[in-house]
Amino acid sequence: MRRWVSPLVGASLGTVLTWGVVPALGDILYQMIPVSRWLDVRAIQVEPGRAGESPDVRVERYIRRPFTANWTVTLRRVTTAGGHEHVCSRNGENDYRVSATLPPATDLDWWMNVPVNTPCNPSQPGRYVVT
Repeated sequence: MRRWVSPLVGASLGTVLTWGVVPALGDILYQMIPVSRWLDVRAIQVEPGRAGESPDVRVERYIRRPFTANWTVTLRRVTTAGGHEHVCSRNGENDYRVSATLPPATDLDWWMNVPVNTPCNPSQPGRYVVT
């Protein structure tokens, strides 16, 4: 029986390392690489707008190499107490290519993947934060 214990333990340990530990280490190492290796966002400017309308958004970016990204855009209203009140969030997944260019004009709806999702425009006058 002892002759079977060692190969069984070795096979089990090998399976755990192959399917559990190694991929987890790969994910950790992958997350340590700076985002700027793929994408350099130099400026984001959200123009003032009117309540109920989608404000213009200008982004200066440089795509260094192709990648696929999961993204989230969140809109928050700045409260009178100085806090932030969640208005809405949208998320999605896109492929980014070095040759990609932005349309000449983009607004908050475009960045939040509207009309696929329902519009998410500031409904009340005030200050808002987009992340």
